[in-house]
Amino acid sequence: MTPPYSMTIIGFDVSLRSTGWAALNYDTGALVDVGLIETQPTDNITGRIAHIHETALDVLHRFDSYDVALEEGIAHRSGTTTRVLAMAWAAVALAAWRACGIEPAVINIGTIKRTATGTGTADKRAMVGAAVARWGPDMFRSGDIADAAWTAETFRQQQQQENAER
Repeated sequence: MTPPYSMTIIGFDVSLRSTGWAALNYDTGALVDVGLIETQPTDNITGRIAHIHETALDVLHRFDSYDVALEEGIAHRSGTTTRVLAMAWAAVALAAWRACGIEPAVINIGTIKRTATGTGTADKRAMVGAAVARWGPDMFRSGDIADAAWTAETFRQQQQQENAER
């Protein structure tokens, strides 16, 4: 029987400037790999979105079997910022669809923060501290990577809970 999950979970913390990603082993929760997809504010928006999409697709192609989890998109005070963030989020979601035909899981930010720190209002510093405590300091040069790792871990725990209830 094939297990109802993939061997790797790849989490993304999407932003226009620095999208973090992290791959976790489903069974152990061990960090497999991490990285950043960075764009320059001086580049045009279309080029930045294309770069995020293409690089996310490259990341996903590094793995044979996986699920994808994205931090839920947020609304910003500025409508322009909200639209741009939505475009970046859609670029990563489309990469997941193109890579393997799956719709990514969308994880609420408060749920991710609770998984990491026990509180749904943790700041970036607390998220990085929790990531370093869980996986060690070597991979967390950015809060975006820490958020991506916790996005993947939250989804991993949700999947394991669902499988245990079956």
